[in-house]
Amino acid sequence: MPPFEKKTLLVANPAAQNGNGAQAAARAAALLREVAGEDRLDVVLTEGPGHAERMAAQAQGYDMVVALGGDGIVHETANGLLLLPESARPTLGVVPVGSGNDYAQTLGMSTRSVDEAVRQLAGARPRPFDVGRCNGRHFVETLSFGLDAAIALDTVERRRITGKTGTALYLESGLDQLLHHRDVHRFTATLDAAPAAEAGRVGVGSGSGRAPECARAGKDAAGAKAETRTVDGPSYLFAVQIGPTYGGGFRICPQARTDDGLLDLCVARPPLGALRAVLLFLLAKNAWHARFKQLEFYQTRALRLSFDGPLPVQMDGEPFQAQEYDIACVPHALNVLVP
Repeated sequence: MPPFEKKTLLVANPAAQNGNGAQAAARAAALLREVAGEDRLDVVLTEGPGHAERMAAQAQGYDMVVALGGDGIVHETANGLLLLPESARPTLGVVPVGSGNDYAQTLGMSTRSVDEAVRQLAGARPRPFDVGRCNGRHFVETLSFGLDAAIALDTVERRRITGKTGTALYLESGLDQLLHHRDVHRFTATLDAAPAAEAGRVGVGSGSGRAPECARAGKDAAGAKAETRTVDGPSYLFAVQIGPTYGGGFRICPQARTDDGLLDLCVARPPLGALRAVLLFLLAKNAWHARFKQLEFYQTRALRLSFDGPLPVQMDGEPFQAQEYDIACVPHALNVLVP
């Protein structure tokens, strides 16, 4: 059955893209009603933080919930849907009208126009997607710590002041942070041991061989297969990904897949001078950064993570703080419309 022959709730952020969200929501609603009919679509405009999550959590009885806005409203909508029993959980659809739109890009949704995105949804089919969970809170694309989180959070204020969006906004913030704020934080991460089938992709420090022996081998001191492995030391950033990108399309973990039951991790280690940091940052846009010795990549089903002190943290572009972070992949938790 085509998706819009079912009952649909459109949850839209009118403040998205510096206030253009209201106009985009009206256009999307008109197009959806043409496809679905007047009696199959309800529309809610969010009134502030948390509203999308509350509406999605009350969406039992709908077959589909479409989130219109940026990654923030997708994050809230997904968290609301995940409060519902799996048997009553609507399918998630996305109309991207945001600054970064990383989740929409991972889905293959057009970010060029509302009209094109709605046309894609009309022909889309649901697919099961993994989500991440951290201390009981879910994320659909990214959870990161340190430098990259500082960049992501800084873009919020820059967007308000300059009106810039997307890659231009992230580049401006990124260059400023990389040149002036390359803070180092010590971390300890305890990772679940890799299943044998994925061992070639887990615990690999790309080009560096610098991953600790326990992380590379997945064995304890007696040589037996370990159930966990520990990675620790100094870092500039620590990214935990469900999808490959953050920051408006920077492919920090290019091998990440949304349906493999695994989290992809990227750790950036010192030393890293200003020019090398900027080069890595620019290369990450097209996933050309992975062979640098300062970067290590891992995969795991779950990890426990702590740092030596407070640091910037973002979850799908939203600020998040805790003393320790208990992180896991929840396989196939959401059905998501993919063109």
